[in-house]
Formats: sequence, C-alpha cells, structure tokens
Amino acid sequence: SFLLTSPSPVEGGRIRLAGSTRCSGRVEIFYNGAWGTVCDDNWDLSDAEVVCRQLGCGTALSAPQSAHFGKGTGEIWLDDVACSGSERSLTECQHRGFGRHNCGHSEDAGVICSATLPKPSLSMNPAGEVTWGQNVGITCSISTQHLGGTFILQQTSGSFRMTQTSSTNSATFNMPKVNFDNEGSYQCQYQTKVSSRDFSSPRSDSARLSVTVRLQQPSISLTSPDNRGLAWSPEGAEVTRGYSFVITCSTSSHYPTGVFFLIFSGSNITDTKPAVNHSASFNFPVAEYEHQGNYSCVYEVTWSTRKYTSPMTAPISVVIKILLLLLVSSVAGGGLLLLLLVLLVVCLVLRRRRRAEQPGAFVQTHC
Repeated sequence: SFLLTSPSPVEGGRIRLAGSTRCSGRVEIFYNGAWGTVCDDNWDLSDAEVVCRQLGCGTALSAPQSAHFGKGTGEIWLDDVACSGSERSLTECQHRGFGRHNCGHSEDAGVICSATLPKPSLSMNPAGEVTWGQNVGITCSISTQHLGGTFILQQTSGSFRMTQTSSTNSATFNMPKVNFDNEGSYQCQYQTKVSSRDFSSPRSDSARLSVTVRLQQPSISLTSPDNRGLAWSPEGAEVTRGYSFVITCSTSSHYPTGVFFLIFSGSNITDTKPAVNHSASFNFPVAEYEHQGNYSCVYEVTWSTRKYTSPMTAPISVVIKILLLLLVSSVAGGGLLLLLLVLLVVCLVLRRRRRAEQPGAFVQTHC
C-alpha cells in the first residue's frame, strides 16, 4: 500500500479514546471539525505506544484490532498507520492521508495503555475489628481487561507477603484463625505480563486488620462435695455451718490460657486460680458465717502483653445456717439449765423464810 508522511495540521493533533476508560479504548482523532477513527491495517504495538505517550497514559500494553472496543461512527480518518514508536503524536506517523482508507468500522483500532492498570481495591470480610481465632478473608480486585495476572498482598510493615494468580479481576486471600501476629495494615498490587513485558499496578489504599479478644460471660455454680449441708431457696444457696462447699467458675472460651477471679461482694476479698480445662474450683472446707454473701466470677486472659477481661457473672448468694438438730439440742440444754437454776433459787428462798419464822429453833430443811 502507498504510505506517505503527512505532517499533522494543528487541528489533526487532537486524539482521544472511546468505549472504555481514559487510557484504553477505540482510537479517535479530531480532523476537519469532526472526530473519526483509525483503521487497524498494519496497526501494532509501536502505533499504540505513540498514542499512550501522547495521552500521558504510560506505555502500551496491547494494540487491539477489529473494533475490540466497539464500532465507531462517522469518518475513518487514518489507515495504514506506521509509527516507529518515537513520534510525539499519531499524526506524525506515516499513513495514507486523512480520509483515505479501504476499511469499515469493524476494523477500528484500539489501545490499552499501562495506566489502564488502575489502583486495586482492597476489602476485608469481616470488616473492622475481628476476634482472635476468627477466619478473615482479604479480597483484592482491579478493573482491567488484562486478566490472568498475579495479585500480591503484603503488610505495609513486616515481612508478610502472599501471592495469588487469578483468571478473574479479583483474588481472595484467606487467613484462618487470625491472632495478634496478623495485626497491621495491608495493601495489594496487581502484576501482569503483556507482550512479554511485565507491568505493575499502583498499590491499593491500605486497610488495617485489628484483632481483639472478646470474652464471654463465664458461668458460676455451687456444689457440696458430699451432697450434704446444701439446700436451695429463693434467697440462694443455704449451706449448713461446718459443712464444705465448692464454687466453680467455667467458660466456653477457646483461648489457651486464662485466670478466674472469684469476687466476694461487700469486701475486698478476691481469690484467683488459673483455668484448667476452662474452669477453676474454689473450695470452702468448713462453712462459717464470714463466708456468707454474694459471689461472682470473672475470667481474664493475657495475650501479647494485653489483658482482656470478661463480663462478671450474675452473683450467687450464699447463706450460712446452723443445723436444726443442733439448734434444738442447744435450746433444750439451755432450758434444763435454766430450770435447775430456778429450783435452786426457790429452795434457797424457802430455807431463809423458815429460819425467819422459827427463831432460835433448829430446823433441818432438805433441798
């Protein structure tokens, strides 16, 4: 075909991309007061390189043909474009001349520039603060025509780095059972290879993964080791004085270590025991009146120098009572002693009265 060098008139220097994004689409130039397309005859990466540079869209990734971004309308201004790749504008390249072509709009040429690799987006599921031991998914996505690339997820500080090749425009990185080592800010990047050249997107905005420990309210129970001396009433647990009882704190928490606090309300007394199989037992071998009161449990874990405390349990009331048989015996014994004292007093009074009635007489009285 006949090629000529056509210096571009000023009005023929304007160029745009249609049908996709600012840096990818169907190539159109403005000439003679109208926009028109470019035919894809001999259209290659060198031609696309000039277009991408002219638009400030980086380097060319590909030079799609056959109306890849849809058919244009109106004029077809250029055909048989042959750029060396160093021209400042497309109209400085060799071509047939404005309006001279043997094409239809089904042959409209397009470009995809490196700036078409936009900044990826990053999302977390669940979003926001997550619980220690929870599964977290971090999804990186990008809007691009160049699929089959590699997503890179990395912490902004630290050595963590994961890669995943995807045939779609997104990839999800699964992080099972996160802990405090996973805390930090994350960014993702997309890399792809086009025409044997590597291209990388800008890094995404960072998103922070925060890990916390949410402790459930523990449970509290009271038992009697020998099944004696314990009764339940609306007031709470009635424990007979002198008998033993046990208060057990337990939790369904899956954290590996922890400590239980048994809190005696109305005082500053707090007993502490490490959790064994998610529970701890507090023994009271001999129930005394000073043990009477309300008891609550609190569970606490320390992880990475940080302490986390559970809500306090509802209190359990302990009432110390004396054994009824012992009470009856005590009352009976006290009554007999009182009766003997009364009889002794009566006897003494009668003896004095008789002596007073018979002065000088010897009266023998038996009491």
